[in-house]
Amino acid sequence: QKAWLMHARATRILPKPISEAAVSGLIKAVLAGSDQADQLAALAIEKAEGNPLYAEEIAKFLLQRQASIDAGAPLSGDIVLPTNLQNMVMARFDKLGPACRKLLQAASAIGRRFDAEMAHGIVAGAAPFNPALLEEAVAAEVILPTRSGYQFKHALVQDAIYDTLLRGQRRDLHARIAQALEHRFSNRAEETAEALAYHFDEAEMPAKAVPHLIAAGSRNLNLFSLEVAGTSFARAFELTEEFKLDPEPALMGELFSGWFEVQQWRAEFGRIVTLFETQRARVDRIEGHPTYPRILALAGTAYCQNKHFKSAEKLFEQAIEIGERSGDDDAITHGCLGLMVMHCSAPGPGYWDKVRALS
Repeated sequence: QKAWLMHARATRILPKPISEAAVSGLIKAVLAGSDQADQLAALAIEKAEGNPLYAEEIAKFLLQRQASIDAGAPLSGDIVLPTNLQNMVMARFDKLGPACRKLLQAASAIGRRFDAEMAHGIVAGAAPFNPALLEEAVAAEVILPTRSGYQFKHALVQDAIYDTLLRGQRRDLHARIAQALEHRFSNRAEETAEALAYHFDEAEMPAKAVPHLIAAGSRNLNLFSLEVAGTSFARAFELTEEFKLDPEPALMGELFSGWFEVQQWRAEFGRIVTLFETQRARVDRIEGHPTYPRILALAGTAYCQNKHFKSAEKLFEQAIEIGERSGDDDAITHGCLGLMVMHCSAPGPGYWDKVRALS
């Protein structure tokens, strides 16, 4: 449970199920004048189970079959309600033209909100996009127009259409989407780091996903979105381990320094120590890069918090030595601040003089 939910000014609002009367009223309004309205309303109440989206989809489903109902068709065969919401959505999706369905499948891989021209380009190449292609999907309320493009009526609609794709089709679509994003935002890659990381990961292209995952982690760390940043760094590390990847030292330095900082803010000092010790060989290959002293200082702080002061002191002094040798003032600062924290955490004779000298 999120800590902010415990705040005195926070109020939890839980959505309530739609009432049976509301479902009945919705169905009867759609089927006004039909002598089967009462029977279908009772069936809709049973199927919807209080879910307002399902109730709305049932109403649309029945509206599309108005002619059959008015003709006195029995409650079987053509107008039996689909067994779940996904089937309800797919009943409308299947009535769309082939080109429209193919475009929507590509769009479902992009996200709930999508650029129709990008989705069209992914499935049709350089052929010009005609907005009329999506008119039937809008009319069927599978998608809705927005100021910047289109969006699926509901996330469940997007999921239902995405589920029609086989694994190979999904992989291919995500690869094309990532390439399209790279081309479109070539000068603003940082802004789309999370989207690029997601699509390259889903395309099973780990070597391409890792740099974008690290960039996404750093971007979210700067925004102090620690949970999202930590997830991105963790996934990048997982991919390097699983596929035996060896990214350049600058990338690994950004990964370890960013991930350690996230864990420090979250007071996960034991995790930092474990990672540092198990990955020491990889960390030491970063030596010479500006992030290396920062990583040493973050690891030293973790050792200090775990009361392993000798190990912490060695790392802080190593950071200072690197800084003095290379003229890196930041490295010296990281090491001195670490030693100051250590002396204050475990004060001994003359500790205050040492802290003043370091400052």
